[in-house]
Amino acid sequence: MLSNQLIKVRFSIHDSAANGAVVYQETQTPTTNAQGLINLFAGKGTAVTGTFAGINWGSKSKFLQTEIDIAGGNNYTDMGTMQLMSVPYALYSNVANTANNGLPTGTSNGDILYWNGTSWQKLTAGAYGQSLTMCDGVPTWGGCTPKVTTTSTSTISFTSVTSGGNVTAEGGVSVTSRGVCWSTALNPTIALTTKTVNGTGAGSFTSSITGLTPNTLYHVRAYATNSVGTSYGADITLTTLLTALPTVTTSSVTGIAITTATSGGIVSSDGGASVNFRGVCWSTTPNPTVSLSTKTVDGTGAGAFTSSITGLNANTTYYVRAYATNSVGTAYGTQQTFTTASAVVLPSVSIGTQIWTSQNLNIDRYRNGDIIPQVTDATQWSALTTGAWCWYNNDSTTYAATYGRLYNWYAVNDSRGLAPQGWHIPSDGEWNNLVKYLDASADTTCQLCIQSSIAGAALKSITGWNTPNTGATNSSGFTGLPGGCRYLNGTFLSIGSDGNWWSSKEFDSSSAWYRGLNYNNSNVDRGSFIKTLGFSVRCVKD
Repeated sequence: MLSNQLIKVRFSIHDSAANGAVVYQETQTPTTNAQGLINLFAGKGTAVTGTFAGINWGSKSKFLQTEIDIAGGNNYTDMGTMQLMSVPYALYSNVANTANNGLPTGTSNGDILYWNGTSWQKLTAGAYGQSLTMCDGVPTWGGCTPKVTTTSTSTISFTSVTSGGNVTAEGGVSVTSRGVCWSTALNPTIALTTKTVNGTGAGSFTSSITGLTPNTLYHVRAYATNSVGTSYGADITLTTLLTALPTVTTSSVTGIAITTATSGGIVSSDGGASVNFRGVCWSTTPNPTVSLSTKTVDGTGAGAFTSSITGLNANTTYYVRAYATNSVGTAYGTQQTFTTASAVVLPSVSIGTQIWTSQNLNIDRYRNGDIIPQVTDATQWSALTTGAWCWYNNDSTTYAATYGRLYNWYAVNDSRGLAPQGWHIPSDGEWNNLVKYLDASADTTCQLCIQSSIAGAALKSITGWNTPNTGATNSSGFTGLPGGCRYLNGTFLSIGSDGNWWSSKEFDSSSAWYRGLNYNNSNVDRGSFIKTLGFSVRCVKD
């Protein structure tokens, strides 16, 4: 034991390895204590090589070699070399002789230094109980900003596009808002009004971006916000489509009548610019355009529309095209052709102040041109609640020319109009007027009764009836014929014996008024029958 003895110690600091270059060396001459111990600080002795302040502690590993000469001379014995592992010790050594040596200075208890890969950074102490979280290698108080990626754009149109994102990590605290933001400038942020809000939390989301300008370059970024802050995905770019003519198709022509028809179209794309006008144009020559006065204007924008074509001529072929106009120009749909119905000429007779048709109605279209269904099946006929017609006994060869068609009352009452243009189905009151004109004593107030016992003679044709055709004179010119009827069960009855004609007036929810003539008397019967029955029809001039 070397008690109370002067000795000499040499410290050498090697760079990179135990046998590396000596970047600093010093000597110290302490005296041992009674137990032969010494307590020394490297950096406090007499420098032999380099300076302690000049050691670059942040570069490479450092190794400390200790040598002793117990006689106090320069004949040293090597006591070993060890790597300096303690960062705090290195920091202490680094600042032992200089103030901070370029390191950040603490200002509060709990301030922390961390290495960012290039230099030392200070993290100010957090609040009481606050958690420290590592955010991509950076210690952060209270959690991290979220991690979010931007989804590639799709369904790019003239003014809209679909994008979105994926929040892959919330950062330790809940994501309260997420979506995309966009701009014509790089790296858009949520400070802009051009953004979406698409839910909360982690996971993928889809965003609809609207209100864009055609043929324009945009930048889009997904974002996610929590209590720490807002993060953004990569900036991706897209270019909206160049404006073009609209895309429009022409609807089929329906409801073809003598002077009217119905068509329309569908604007499936506005071409990237607002459709200001749309409709149909028509002509008697192919490929009509909007320069003609024969056109409709049916709203604006994309979507379906219906057009009423009017002012047509009877039995004439027309060409019609839908059109749509935007700022680029006017586009047309495929041309459709149609031929208007022939004008219906009904033989007539003046009776008092009224003009009546002098034969039973024999048409298969409503006034607007729609087809009236022909129903031959008895079961189907008995179940009808919509308009229909039939030939007596479904035999046009025998009965059509003389007796015309039989119609149920639903056809009489159809809003499309059973009577041709300029005519209408007589009301119950108009039938009363007719009978009263022919028989001044006729009872026009009774219900389900014989209104007149003599007016029937003036209304019945003198031919076409079964014998005896009592009293028939046809003095009115009405030429009433016994067309029979189609009964409730769809069977046919009374051809040659009875003539029955509907009025336009409903008796109750299931039946309507009619007038009847019979071969065996001169009566005019006023009654009501179920609307399903098939009766003849006469018209009165408007």
